Amino acid sequence: MLGYRFPSKVFLFLTSFLCCWCWSKTLHSQEKPIERQLVDQLHSKSNKLATDLIYLQTSKDIYETEEDLWFKGYVLNAKKLNPSLLNKILYIQLINDTTNQPVWEEKYEIVNGFVDGHIYLDHSLKEGTYTIYAYSVNSVNGISNDFQAMRKIKILKNISNNSFDKIKRNDSIQFNVFPEGGYLVSGIAGYVAFKATDSRGFPVKVSGTVYENDQQLLDFKSEYAGMGRFKMTPDIKNKYYIKLSETSEHVDLYLPKIMRSGKTLQLLSNTNEVLQFKVSKSDTSKEKVYLRVQMNGTVFMIVHAKLTSEIIIKIPLDDLPRGIAEITLFDKNIKPLAERLVFVNQDQKLNIHASLDKSLYQTREKAILKIKTTDQHNKPVVGHLGLSVYDMLYENDQGSKTIESHYLLSSKLKGKLYNPTYYFDSINKDRKRDLDLLLSTQGWRRYLWTETNLEAQLDSKKKQLFINDNIGGRIVSKRRRKKHSITPKTHAVMTFSGNNEDEKEFVFTDSLGRFDITPRHLRISDDSYLYVKALNDPEREFKLSIGDYRFNNINKWRTAIKKHYPIFENFVPPQKKTKAFNLKSDVNQLSEVNIIGKVRKPFRDKYLSTLNDLIAGRGSYTDYVCDYNILNCANHVTGRPPVVGEVLKERQRGFLVNIVYAKRKYSESELLEKFNLVMIKGFYGKREFYQPKHDENIDIKDPFPDTRNTLLWKPDVITNENGEAVIEFFCSDLNTIFVGNIEGVGDRGLIGSKRFKFVVKNLE
Repeated sequence: MLGYRFPSKVFLFLTSFLCCWCWSKTLHSQEKPIERQLVDQLHSKSNKLATDLIYLQTSKDIYETEEDLWFKGYVLNAKKLNPSLLNKILYIQLINDTTNQPVWEEKYEIVNGFVDGHIYLDHSLKEGTYTIYAYSVNSVNGISNDFQAMRKIKILKNISNNSFDKIKRNDSIQFNVFPEGGYLVSGIAGYVAFKATDSRGFPVKVSGTVYENDQQLLDFKSEYAGMGRFKMTPDIKNKYYIKLSETSEHVDLYLPKIMRSGKTLQLLSNTNEVLQFKVSKSDTSKEKVYLRVQMNGTVFMIVHAKLTSEIIIKIPLDDLPRGIAEITLFDKNIKPLAERLVFVNQDQKLNIHASLDKSLYQTREKAILKIKTTDQHNKPVVGHLGLSVYDMLYENDQGSKTIESHYLLSSKLKGKLYNPTYYFDSINKDRKRDLDLLLSTQGWRRYLWTETNLEAQLDSKKKQLFINDNIGGRIVSKRRRKKHSITPKTHAVMTFSGNNEDEKEFVFTDSLGRFDITPRHLRISDDSYLYVKALNDPEREFKLSIGDYRFNNINKWRTAIKKHYPIFENFVPPQKKTKAFNLKSDVNQLSEVNIIGKVRKPFRDKYLSTLNDLIAGRGSYTDYVCDYNILNCANHVTGRPPVVGEVLKERQRGFLVNIVYAKRKYSESELLEKFNLVMIKGFYGKREFYQPKHDENIDIKDPFPDTRNTLLWKPDVITNENGEAVIEFFCSDLNTIFVGNIEGVGDRGLIGSKRFKFVVKNLE
């Protein structure tokens, strides 16, 4: 038995060397070794489908209207789980789940793979469940047609309206069996995994009996979430079927077809150091077989061995990252014979240690939080973390995503997963066993990085670039073009921000007048609009043809794709009592105040308002008054400028009538056309999370109540070279239990999360 290992640090070099070696003239007639072919045939597909994965961390799970929703976007490379530098724009939508309509659409700047974002929840939003969707160019053109870059939240008018939605189940049972490795082979003992769900995908606890020729062979029962396994040695001469105890009608469920001969792949053990497999075959002739170990489309090891009846193969794990590994058995003709998914290096994570200076705080007291990030060997790791501290009342009782369950599980398997966070919570002692059951059932033939799936995605032409970081534009003639295309002599447009006209930049066009607006231009118009103006041509009049239709394209795509969000179902939680906040006796409380007034829709950008005032202050550039005090007289082509408020005559329907010349309100489209401008919305501006400082040294204390339910939102916590960071924040006047949530990424693709709790109480 001989093994070939491909550490990630040298693999790019090996692949490049092999390609050059293959095309060398001196070796042109030689064939690649089988090991090299197994590497190249996977990499040639996976490298073409390299993509990004997006995860959204929010400041809490439940919000009230007129609150700020804070989020952090992680844009990581799908293969290595390190921050991606491919794209600069993250498109965010907030969708009402009931109407499936967006209530918020904005663009946010991606900085070194991260986004610090904010959404304002307007008072007009209806109560219910909403979903935040996130898109970047490289995340929507990847290896899967299933979309998972989203996060569900609940929006309420008041937290007291929160209720627990009990899951409605039905009596149907969908029962499926999955032979280990892919097939049952006559005469070879092997495991058969099974999974039972109802029609909505919720697990069903089952038990049953396997029959052989109408005789009871063995009994079985599910172990977790409707999943389990049993071991049997099939015989192709016999008939096998299953009966479930839970079904009122005893419908026979038949096992998959049994192969007369073949090879099987069985996992014997999975430790922190090594994987151990047994490869078996139905005859005793000598044969060479190959075992390939790949993760996320990258081959880490190939082992070849001489197989007679069975052999034990050990695979060291020191070079493999944490996550799902696909182990595939090939014959000498590179034909896949069996495959197995295994989750390796479960403990190879970003360990986040969080310690508070107290567990019980007085209201408005300062809290000091110490954070330390390490790897599995307790060595310090620099971590990029997002930190939130909020009232436990605003936590989703039915579970929510974590960065670990999203990147390591949900984004790697097709379909909806049931409670994926369960497999990463150290409280669950059997989580590793149950995770292997999940990969043996739902992961069976549904792993995204298999060659079959990669090839299908490459053959499919469904992947179209419907969004781009750049916005294309063109300078076109205002006159109708006849025989020849008319292009301007001035090959440039000017861009500037509505907030700061001094930040001007010229963008040059090609010979056809085409140009691109890039994320760099959007950055100068942060939280405002970018204006693009065509420079005047001395001979002809030209205008701009440019449009930002990316959200329109996104909405069409979003309604057509498959969206898979995990199914969460916890036990009914203990009732959380929402206590009314009591004001201090020395604070004056206002009774209900009704504000009545007319709402006038302002210009969306102050620059346009300035242009309107410039025109309307003296009428417009075209308005004039003749010597007979007639506005825009048809018999006179020139005159003096009109004055706002003066009485003039104007011809209306053939008659002269007296009017008071007023300041005109121009629409956005009129102003843009008049000044030959195009307006593009820039990045949504960053907001700073408000943190009051209740300093004990100040004699005069703030008399106003501090009702903050989110004490801290800090998306940019970066630990130092020792893996340490210290954070300070102040408690509010709420007497409750607060939850702290820390998530983030570290060096070498390590990811992790940590939760902690503490109590705030008025001790006076």
